[in-house]
Amino acid sequence: MLRFIRLHTVGPSHSGRLMQSYSTAAGTSSSTSQVKPQARLPRLPVPKLDQTIRRYLTSLEPFLLEDESRGGMPFEEAYALRQQWASDFENGLGKVLQERLYGMLFILK
Repeated sequence: MLRFIRLHTVGPSHSGRLMQSYSTAAGTSSSTSQVKPQARLPRLPVPKLDQTIRRYLTSLEPFLLEDESRGGMPFEEAYALRQQWASDFENGLGKVLQERLYGMLFILK
C-alpha cells in the first residue's frame, strides 16, 4: 500500500527535471525514477476570428438570461451591447491580433 508520493526538483546537474520518490507501507523508500519531459506537441489550428466571436456570443446567452431574471438589464439590450463590443473588437484590435497570430504560425513552422 502506498503511503505518500512526493515530487521534488533535482539540482542543476539534472536540468531541473522532476524526480519521484515514495514510501511503501513497510516504510522503506523505493528507488527514484526520472520523469521524462513530453515530446513537443503539434500546434493547434487557429480558429477564424468570426467563429470565435460567434461562439463567445452564444456562450453569453445563458448568463445574460440569468442576469435578466435577477433584475438585470433586459436580455435583448444586454446582448445587443455585447454584439457591439464584439463587432468593435473584430474590426479593430481583434483583427490586428489575429493577423499577428497567423504571422507567428509561419515563423514557428
